[in-house]
Amino acid sequence: KVIAISLYIEVPEDKFVSLFGTSTQVTARGIYKELEVVLSDGQCALKDLKDNVRVTTQSGNIDLETVSGTIDAKTKYGTVIKDNIPEGQSNYNLQSNSGNITIKSVE
Repeated sequence: KVIAISLYIEVPEDKFVSLFGTSTQVTARGIYKELEVVLSDGQCALKDLKDNVRVTTQSGNIDLETVSGTIDAKTKYGTVIKDNIPEGQSNYNLQSNSGNITIKSVE
């Protein structure tokens, strides 16, 4: 038996937010004081985020779309594909054991 749940959660700006999951797909956007996402497997999509973001996955892929920021992206057994992103105020720490990390520039 497979159980699937879809949640849409809205959080006020400038808050500390932590998400932990297994077989979880996360899409996040907005302004956080700090956003931490820890997934064992599943995908994490980050779109138009501001401030401090930290994502760790075991086997899930991480996709980031941003205009600018300071980005530290590491994967042990996957690949990192990164557009040329100008430095900015937001900090992104992206880590995966075997997932791929894709970083795209948006206008």
